[in-house]
Amino acid sequence: MKIIAIVNGKARNKKLVLDDLERITNHDLDVLVTKKAQDTIDFTHDAIGKSPDLLIICGGDGTANRVVNSLMDYEVAKRPTLAIFPSGSANDFSRSLKHESIEKTIFRFEQGNKIPVDLSLIQTLQGSVYSLNMATMGLGANVARTVNKRKGRTPAAFKFFSSTIGWVLAYKPAKIQIQIGDVTIKMRPYMAAFGNGKFVGYGLGICPQAVLGDGNFAVTLISKIGIFDYARYISTIRQAKEIKNDLRVIYHTAKFAEIKVLERKLGIETDGEFFQTLQ
Repeated sequence: MKIIAIVNGKARNKKLVLDDLERITNHDLDVLVTKKAQDTIDFTHDAIGKSPDLLIICGGDGTANRVVNSLMDYEVAKRPTLAIFPSGSANDFSRSLKHESIEKTIFRFEQGNKIPVDLSLIQTLQGSVYSLNMATMGLGANVARTVNKRKGRTPAAFKFFSSTIGWVLAYKPAKIQIQIGDVTIKMRPYMAAFGNGKFVGYGLGICPQAVLGDGNFAVTLISKIGIFDYARYISTIRQAKEIKNDLRVIYHTAKFAEIKVLERKLGIETDGEFFQTLQ
């Protein structure tokens, strides 16, 4: 069986991942270690030419996003089965999956244990991008951009926490019109989240209603919140449970949604990577 592993070369646990991969001796295995984001894209295109049975992503949400978007350049028959071994900063998509060792993952693949997973396609006048885990607009996009700008060895949990607190205090929401099925809503959301997975922003279960592979994405709309609301609901959110009896939080599921920006600007991120600003 042909296996290719793409490893995030900046991952803090890179050595442990490479040690695990070295123990895979009973398969034809290529290990590709990235040095920069573009390597992930290039390695994915190179992998297609080798027709692997299994492509293992050893990285976080950003690495997985780049692999998936690269694979979507090819017809379905050429796309290999994907496995994700979380070794990035947030690993939010993996929180919606059962995490196992690389060896156990390969064994389950050999046994035919695979699950279908949806993708969301975000289209704007300036371009398009696929999202594997979750796309957020508003506060979440600003948090993602802030986290990615912070360099150094500051723990990822602190980067996400401090950035989230900062933007909860400072964010000025855009006014939007959102069409979800037959429902039209005009509002100023602090966050609009569209999730295949449940988690974003280092373990925040913003889309508890999301189900992988059900043909829908979850939509969560959150109106004005403050620091005390964040403290009040953080335990519920981290458990990916719905916030009850608060009209500022709206949950939907949908196959299609359309958003128009009516006032201010609205940032978009997909899988932790800032995409663009709508206005």
